Amino acid sequence: MMMQRSGASNHNAKLVAIQNKSINGYLNETLPHNPGYYWIGIRKINDKWTWVATNETLKQEDENWATGEPNGNGKNEDCVEIYSQKRTEMLVALCYRASCNGSTCSGNGQCNEGFNNYTCECNPGFYGRNCELAVTCPAPSIANGSVACSDPSANVTWGNNCTFTCEEGFILKGPDTLQCGSSGNWSEEQPSCEAVRCEAVTWPAVTCPALTPIANGSVTCSDPSVNVTWGTNCTFTCEEGFILKGQDTLHCESSGNWTEEQPSCKGTFSYPWPPKHLRLSALAC
Repeated sequence: MMMQRSGASNHNAKLVAIQNKSINGYLNETLPHNPGYYWIGIRKINDKWTWVATNETLKQEDENWATGEPNGNGKNEDCVEIYSQKRTEMLVALCYRASCNGSTCSGNGQCNEGFNNYTCECNPGFYGRNCELAVTCPAPSIANGSVACSDPSANVTWGNNCTFTCEEGFILKGPDTLQCGSSGNWSEEQPSCEAVRCEAVTWPAVTCPALTPIANGSVTCSDPSVNVTWGTNCTFTCEEGFILKGQDTLHCESSGNWTEEQPSCKGTFSYPWPPKHLRLSALAC
């Protein structure tokens, strides 16, 4: 006889949903050689054959059924007739107690039926027997700043974003927002808060007025640059035959003034006495 979905449900069971090649092969090898039909649980939804237990679209590799099946007889037919590779006659209905349901994998993965068992293929970011655990990233922290995450719990789960800000006087180096990835790693390296640094303040050095070249002499300064800065000493000397009038050393003060007026070189003159062309004679009174 043919067992429809309602008949299987009356026996506390569901029509089989083939999830992989191993189940498909197992059915072909295991089905007893009894007269009748075997059925699997699928339904056509939006022109696509879909497993009634998982709502997954049927794969072409699982289409191992009789000619003309699925035929959709009975409108909401939830089963199709399959062949056994051992023989060509039709076989009796096959029902089994399903393990997968809407909550089997916590809504975070794909449930795959097995023999009296099931496995969960977890979506990215989840793990565990029933995909009940969410992947978490290391707790973020930043010195001289603060972190605000979209997930306020201590364990930041994947998909959550954390935003970093710095205290006054510090500037953020790096991205201001990171996302926790499904692998348990942050999208980028965590940023840091660095102290704001001002440019060094420099003041021009005080200079004294340039000294004029001294006639018939020379000047030597402890600061050889053109602009004589404060604290510099300048010494004056005269050529042979000239003498210095004024201080021989001037000092540039912090006020930008010289300590004394600039000296000068004056010539020296000596005459022989008496002159050779002059004759002296005694005068009588």
